[in-house]
Amino acid sequence: MLRLVSLELGMVNHFKKVANESGVRLTVADCRDFNLKGMSMLLQLEGDRRAMQQAVKGLRKLKGVRHLYDTGVNGSKTLCLTVLDRPNLCDASLGTGIVCMQCPYNEGEVNPTWQVLVSRPDDIRELIARLQRRGVSATVKSISQVNQEELLTGRQKEILAMAISLGYFDFPRKISLTELSKKVAIKPSTLSEVLRNAERKILENTAKSIKLPVYATVQTKEPFVPEN
Repeated sequence: MLRLVSLELGMVNHFKKVANESGVRLTVADCRDFNLKGMSMLLQLEGDRRAMQQAVKGLRKLKGVRHLYDTGVNGSKTLCLTVLDRPNLCDASLGTGIVCMQCPYNEGEVNPTWQVLVSRPDDIRELIARLQRRGVSATVKSISQVNQEELLTGRQKEILAMAISLGYFDFPRKISLTELSKKVAIKPSTLSEVLRNAERKILENTAKSIKLPVYATVQTKEPFVPEN
């Protein structure tokens, strides 16, 4: 049976450290294996122009970063395609059977949390052992059953990352639904449904995590008529 495991990592998140020192917000929007030993990460930076320029310089100096290509610092956001040696966390997870559900580099600067999906207890034990051999301690914070309806699919994550990076959720919007649909190669009506379903899952999970009260819908037999 699948289990969602939350790990607390004994390490410094250097991506967040650079972002915090520069005064910008950093988000890992996507990642891909680059070759046998490398990886590419799509990073989004948000902040003022000078702070983002400082962050880009700091990211380029991080150990393991080979190349960083940015879209140019204009406005309050920029995207950076970063080519780097595969980080210890990602390298340790290879061949263990675990699935990364929440990127730890999007978490805090110190002792970030990592959520992974596992099917066997041996997988998480093997992951923790591999992390320790790489100098990273890991402590299990929680283990919970998986509700498939609560999980975002890979496609939903991909579309949400694209929508966020292109400013679809900004006010005012920087890209329309039709324009976004062309970039993700699906019909506007389908894209709208994908976004709504993803937003619903995120909101429902957030409501559960902060224990929002659930209010029942009250139905009356007769329509309400205001008094004169």
